[in-house]
Amino acid sequence: MNPRQLLQNDRWIPYSFVLFFLVIFAVNGTFFYLASQSWTGLVTDNPFERGLTYEEVQKAQQAQDALGWSHDITYTALGTDGETWKGRIDVTIADNNGTIIHNARVDALIERPGRFSQAFKLPMQRLADGTYTATFDMTVAGRWSATAIASTSIDNKVIGYRAVTEFLAEGQ
Repeated sequence: MNPRQLLQNDRWIPYSFVLFFLVIFAVNGTFFYLASQSWTGLVTDNPFERGLTYEEVQKAQQAQDALGWSHDITYTALGTDGETWKGRIDVTIADNNGTIIHNARVDALIERPGRFSQAFKLPMQRLADGTYTATFDMTVAGRWSATAIASTSIDNKVIGYRAVTEFLAEGQ
């Protein structure tokens, strides 16, 4: 093989390097675009401020645990019309002696975590047996969580209590 033929046969090599890096650039550009248009990675609003108050959250949880109270949270699916899912949350809170807490104000925070999180808060109604209940509509099926936030006054001292459960809204 003469040197001229070898030179002609090797001309494609520099072009292959350029093509290789152009492909890498295009793939990285695609990933950059997808990352900038999708989920931010933040799970909570104002994460820095929430982190600063984390010790207070821990103290509140320890105070709640010291009460010795218990709770029962149940989710009941009430059906769907194809566009909304209806559900009911029932909460019962008992003190350390097993006595049902009747005089509390209880709100339910219903949340669907994820890329497009949804959350709404609604007051719960007290039934005669001491159960607090709330019915609500969800616009998306999937995994949801319910947080019951109760406050009551015992011996002129305001006591807060939080209970969390997860449930699945599904079906047709």
